[in-house]
Amino acid sequence: KILSRFGTTATHTETTNLIAQKWNELTAVKCPRLNNNFLENGSKDLSTFEPLECTVKTYPNQLTEIKQKKVKKMDAKNTTISTQKITTEKGNFCRTCAKDISNKKSNSLYCSKRCNNSYHAKQRKKERHFLKIAEKPVLNFCLQNLNRSRLFLLVEYRDNGNCEAVSLYQNEINAPFLWIRKVIKVTLLDTGETLTSHRAKRLVNSISKLNILRNEPRI
Repeated sequence: KILSRFGTTATHTETTNLIAQKWNELTAVKCPRLNNNFLENGSKDLSTFEPLECTVKTYPNQLTEIKQKKVKKMDAKNTTISTQKITTEKGNFCRTCAKDISNKKSNSLYCSKRCNNSYHAKQRKKERHFLKIAEKPVLNFCLQNLNRSRLFLLVEYRDNGNCEAVSLYQNEINAPFLWIRKVIKVTLLDTGETLTSHRAKRLVNSISKLNILRNEPRI
């Protein structure tokens, strides 16, 4: 009414028509309320808005897609590894020098005894390296605290081809050099940790030297 009386333009009529047209589109006779009682009330008396279409784009769970991709990659990788393993087991190529050995037996893995020995020597060297890394901190800790510790050890040694073991306390060890050379393994019974090879010999030798110094008569 204000626009019709005091307005300088005639756009109020167009605006009114547009609002009425949009209202007619939004109000629908064909869409009754969900709680409408068709027996008591007619569907035309309780008309409501039309159901709006869902135009929002839905996306699947990204974490699920990532997991599926990882599973596919792992399956492909395992398939490749298994294929290579089968090819190696069949003996098409030498495991050391990659030489063609299809002329040998189907279960052959090496072209010669030299390659066989070389491969297993590398494996043993790798195992000794990992064992050294694991045992070195234990040896260093024992040597640093040797003066104030009371170790209970299970010493294994080889004598005339036979492996023997003896349980000794730290203050009971007073071994000569020839006996120390026979030591192959030492187990710390208090903690269950083990030392092998020259690390076991070094611990026994250090304990023996310490006990000899302690037992020397003082002048």
